[in-house]
Amino acid sequence: MSNSTVSPIFKFLTDKENLPGVLEVIRYAEEIRKTVATNFWDALEKAINEHPKALPVSFSFEQKHDVGKQVDYGEDYFGLVARLAPTGKKFQGLCYKIEANKDYLGIGITWLMSAKDFERLCRIQSIKTLQKELKKLRGDIENEPNESWLWWKYWERNLFDDPWSWFHGKSDYAWFNEVAKKFWEFVIPTHALVVEANKKLKKR
Repeated sequence: MSNSTVSPIFKFLTDKENLPGVLEVIRYAEEIRKTVATNFWDALEKAINEHPKALPVSFSFEQKHDVGKQVDYGEDYFGLVARLAPTGKKFQGLCYKIEANKDYLGIGITWLMSAKDFERLCRIQSIKTLQKELKKLRGDIENEPNESWLWWKYWERNLFDDPWSWFHGKSDYAWFNEVAKKFWEFVIPTHALVVEANKKLKKR
């Protein structure tokens, strides 16, 4: 490595007197990253639950941290899944999901389980009704369903190079409140239709 390309931060961290402390921190890197991501999604979940637009419905929230081993985290996905009754992990159904990776932040309606038969499922009348409503929505949208998603909307593109720094940097309550507002603006007109679709999917 040429000295001209060495980052000043890298040089500082690898200086003889600093290196022992840096190596000690590295031992806890995985736990630190998990804590940073968890704190971010906890704050967003709290903002969603406390938002003035919130419906009197009970979501079951689950965080997703699908972290690979790529140095640039290019294939890592993070998200917050919001399940509605009467869905459950043993039954096919639909749920809401906010997802982020380096290329985007957005929200969608996703299948609870991989839906290799999604084309057949999309012929169910209640799902066709839901799709008709979804097509009225505007924005940076993907309307064509697949085995993972029924519908998807991008909120932001080209999100981050390093997820941990991005998560840590989102400490402003106003930012979380704005995302919560977007969440409810999507959920309110679609909630009853998702519930109805889940009833039909559960009976299959």
